[in-house]
Amino acid sequence: MKKRLFYTLLSATLVLTACESDTIGGTGDEPDVAAMRITIGGQQITIDDDGVSGGPISIDAGTATSVSAVFLKPNGSTEPLVTAASYQLNVTGATFQRSTTNPFAGTITLGSSGSVSFSLYNIETQETVFGPRSVAVAAE
Repeated sequence: MKKRLFYTLLSATLVLTACESDTIGGTGDEPDVAAMRITIGGQQITIDDDGVSGGPISIDAGTATSVSAVFLKPNGSTEPLVTAASYQLNVTGATFQRSTTNPFAGTITLGSSGSVSFSLYNIETQETVFGPRSVAVAAE
C-alpha cells in the first residue's frame, strides 16, 4: 500500500513538473538576449548590462528619425528566437511611431535632449524581456 501511494505521488509530481516547463507556443525555447544593437539615423550603439557602447546619439529636434533594433545573444550573434510574430521593440521618452511592417523599427521624434529608453517586449506574454535601458539623446 505504501509503495502504491509512493508511485502515485511520484507520477503526479512528474506530470506537474512537466506542465510547469511549457511555454506559449509549446516550443519550450526562450530567447537568451544579452544586448540590443540600436541604429538611430546613421548612428549605432550597443546596450547591455554594462551600459551603452558607441554614441553619443544626436538627432535633429522635432524631426522623425529612423530607429531599428537587433537583439543579440551573449556570443554577439543575432538571437533567432526573437521573432516578429512574438516580440516588438518598445521605446519611451520620445514620440515613437512603430513601423507597420517591422516591429523592431520605426521613427522617434524628440523635441529636446533627453533620455530615451529601449526594451524588448513579448506581445504574447505581455512582459518586458530585456530592458528597459536608457540612452542619452541630444536633440539639436
